[in-house]
Amino acid sequence: MDKTRERQAAGSPLPAWVRATLGGLWLLDAALQAQPAMFTMAMLSGVMQPAAQGQPAWLAAAITSSGRLVSHHIPAWNAGFVAIQAGIALCILLPRARWNRAGLWLSIFWSAAVWVLGEGMGQILTGAATPFGGAPGAVAIYGAIAALLLAGWGRGRAEPLPWARHLAAGIFAAGAILQAAPLYWTSLGLSAVFQQVQGMPPQYLSATIEPVVVLTHAHPVLANAVLVAATAAVAVGVWRRATWGYVLAAAWLLFTWWAGEGFGMILSGMGTDPNSVPLLALLIIAGARAPLPAGQRARDRAPAA
Repeated sequence: MDKTRERQAAGSPLPAWVRATLGGLWLLDAALQAQPAMFTMAMLSGVMQPAAQGQPAWLAAAITSSGRLVSHHIPAWNAGFVAIQAGIALCILLPRARWNRAGLWLSIFWSAAVWVLGEGMGQILTGAATPFGGAPGAVAIYGAIAALLLAGWGRGRAEPLPWARHLAAGIFAAGAILQAAPLYWTSLGLSAVFQQVQGMPPQYLSATIEPVVVLTHAHPVLANAVLVAATAAVAVGVWRRATWGYVLAAAWLLFTWWAGEGFGMILSGMGTDPNSVPLLALLIIAGARAPLPAGQRARDRAPAA
């Protein structure tokens, strides 16, 4: 009996599908970070330095200083980045509570550092952040998911990701506000979101995005009104766990991952993660599978009674 209890205590309280998905995404990040281009100056010019553009002076200085530090020994630094992300994945994938907790804490600290110095805080302070480009940033969502899992630690296996729908709805609501920025009601501002994806390889992907670029350039006000309204509607639908909300969310995620994120640029040789859409999908699915609070279940049953 004692040995059985010890094995149960050692087992992870995280649902297997959550561990597999989150650990798999971190493992994919490690593989993308290990691409040959990431061991060259291309990592600085293509990933780190662009994050400093348009930032407040203090943040731009921090990003530039970190890039200058990395530039002296890029292969060694990048090997360390790969090892950290692979280590996070391994800790989360192992069916042991102690390792899972270590992986989640490490992912929080690593995500915070990368979000500030690698993603420029998701470009939120530049006025050019858009949910269709990945804002608030994939690593920010990684860290938030880890924090939710740690906050719900010990609550049992019934709740796969506590408060997932609240976080997902909040991200979509914030995304609608970001998309309503003055920049995105202009032809150049809105079409540029999709044009930068169109300019990345492979060519067959770029060709499919051209109609979106043409449409957003020709009718920016109408197009952006639709994008803002759709993002806000997804926030409401996910919050209410409505069927129409999940259908709209699926369409939003597919469109964004294709036209706005270029499937995370994972086919370009320069992508470091699959971007925010897979993580948002994880939140939405977890929120849909989590049991409703007792009070809300009672309210939902009241009309039927």
